[in-house]
Amino acid sequence: MQKAYSKTETISFGIGVVEVSPKTQGLGRALKEVTIAIEHATILHPIQFFNESMETTLIREEIIVQELKKVLGGALDLFHLEYQPIIDSSNGKIAGFEALSRLTSSKLGILTPMEFIGIAEKNQLIIELGQIIFEQAFLFLKKLQGEYGTSLYIAVNVSALQLLEESFVSQLVTMADRIGINLEQLRLEITESLFIDNIPFTVGQLKKIHQLGIKVFLDDFGTGYSSISRLEELNIDSIKFDKYFVDRLIIPNEKGVANDIISMVHHLGKTIVAEGVEKESQKLQLMAMGCDFMQGYLFGKALPPEYILDLLKNEHLAKGNTLFRC
Repeated sequence: MQKAYSKTETISFGIGVVEVSPKTQGLGRALKEVTIAIEHATILHPIQFFNESMETTLIREEIIVQELKKVLGGALDLFHLEYQPIIDSSNGKIAGFEALSRLTSSKLGILTPMEFIGIAEKNQLIIELGQIIFEQAFLFLKKLQGEYGTSLYIAVNVSALQLLEESFVSQLVTMADRIGINLEQLRLEITESLFIDNIPFTVGQLKKIHQLGIKVFLDDFGTGYSSISRLEELNIDSIKFDKYFVDRLIIPNEKGVANDIISMVHHLGKTIVAEGVEKESQKLQLMAMGCDFMQGYLFGKALPPEYILDLLKNEHLAKGNTLFRC
């Protein structure tokens, strides 16, 4: 059996293969296994042989879809944001926070966006979910604004499907006006997948976003499709240096790539944020290379908003003690 895909004038296919044996419980079961195998076919791996782990994965995905639909139906107790600090390397203080989604399932426990965002996109749920994410982020930003003015920002990850919506920018403005927040405190994190298609429209959307005073981060730089020429074309303010390169800093003779990327980013007039900083040695090397901002467990994990507010209200931490000082 085959499944057809279409994307920008290309057609690819998927083939599911099932071994028919005495254990196969009739034609119905065989067809189900073939269908499951086809669901796992990709452009790079179009032929898939059925195995039981595929069925386990599919069942898990179906549970997540149902949980997401509950959230969209109003069960907001199942969904919340946590915030991880982003540290200014020049003074060791908190510059802002990245908002990270958490989905709570009664069957699967707490799930991270790495698992459920892709499922939300696949099942056309990401636009509505994105509205909930921005709503919660803006409400938290409102609290930060009341306590600390415009000194702190919130970075929110944006799906390609969200950014490619015609009404995306106007909806941001409407929500910001309703809640009463300064959009200049917002950062949008986009991924390199946006660079594959719809470049003219993406450039136009990013131009509108910049006109509102919103800065744009390019996430996971160096692991996807971006190029220097593309970075110059798009309105990107800051590059997020992927954890892959940060991890390699502890490997002898592997520092050159990181140093070259930081130098190149600065040459383009942009700042750089290193993700996944977990070791003191990584922090010191990144500082020596001139990395502008850092984020990772060395400085703090993602926390619910009430804990972040308590953290900031603690005068000792707010001044930049050894937990955050660089």
